[in-house]
Amino acid sequence: MVGGTKDKLYRSLDGQYFRFTLVDEGACVGIYCTGHPDLRGRARDPEKLHLYARNNQLCFHPGKEPRSEAEAKLRAREWAEYFCRYVKTGKVEG
Repeated sequence: MVGGTKDKLYRSLDGQYFRFTLVDEGACVGIYCTGHPDLRGRARDPEKLHLYARNNQLCFHPGKEPRSEAEAKLRAREWAEYFCRYVKTGKVEG
């Protein structure tokens, strides 16, 4: 991805839909979740969800951000599957 943004739709293994916007931020690719299933009462705490409430950006430890579009797509899919597990079980990972 050279500059700009790309919108992506992902269907989780259990059939739920997520919408992401990938943004070229220079040294890394920002991942913003612009649509996800209902949390069904689970906490929207960024510490548990790994999603900033202010802008819906997936959060990563400094230096662990995706550096390419391919890596960003992979990380978005991994996060979506984590989201599904979190909603189902309430267990926090990472």
